[in-house]
Amino acid sequence: MPPSPDESVEVHHDPMFYSDHIVFLVENCLFKVPKRPFLENSTVFEDMFSLPANEASAEGDTDDKPIRLEGIQKEEFRSLMRAMFEPYYAQPKVGGGNLVPSIAVQELSMEEWIHVLKLTTMWECTALRAIAISKLTSLLEENNNEGVLVRWLCLAREYGVQQWVFPALHALARRAQAIQLEEVEPLGIATAIKLAEIRESYAPSSYNTGYHSVPSSSRMVHNFSSIIRKLFSQELAEAEKGGR
Repeated sequence: MPPSPDESVEVHHDPMFYSDHIVFLVENCLFKVPKRPFLENSTVFEDMFSLPANEASAEGDTDDKPIRLEGIQKEEFRSLMRAMFEPYYAQPKVGGGNLVPSIAVQELSMEEWIHVLKLTTMWECTALRAIAISKLTSLLEENNNEGVLVRWLCLAREYGVQQWVFPALHALARRAQAIQLEEVEPLGIATAIKLAEIRESYAPSSYNTGYHSVPSSSRMVHNFSSIIRKLFSQELAEAEKGGR
């Protein structure tokens, strides 16, 4: 028979494998998730949960008294939860069943990583924000089509991703399509005018084959660095300073 527990020994919680849970209400959806990752990864939630017990103990403990996250969409919060927790789980077994432990990670889409970037910036989740930036850098570089480039620069500015500012400006200067009317508002008039000036500075040279003239270079590989740094000097200086 197993030995009887010694009542004189104080029972304690394991520091790693005893998890408190917290309930959030996002729009009309309740999320009940482990509390520890929020304490460890977010300075905002760390401060929130450090309030005296008589002020904070009830909020988030039950479905009846969740922590209400105003101004957040449930899809955005779900993306953050996937990035935070899904590395520990695989997809359900074939035919249903519970999630099974695994080191496999299902990759998030670009839109989901943008959600993660938004919330980790808002809640000061430094480590997870860095992962979101790394993932999005690859996705934006791979999908730098005409429509994505303006958004890339807007995201860099909105969420303070300093290392994206210059690449996004350079990609906009190099793209085949000129700045469109509908892009002026998200970019801002000053930026749109400067980009137009940068793009107009490109004057392709050509050489004669004896039959017809052939461009010796194309906009897509032209180096606009010097004029970009001249016209966006203040923003880029602040970006470089902030990136150190």
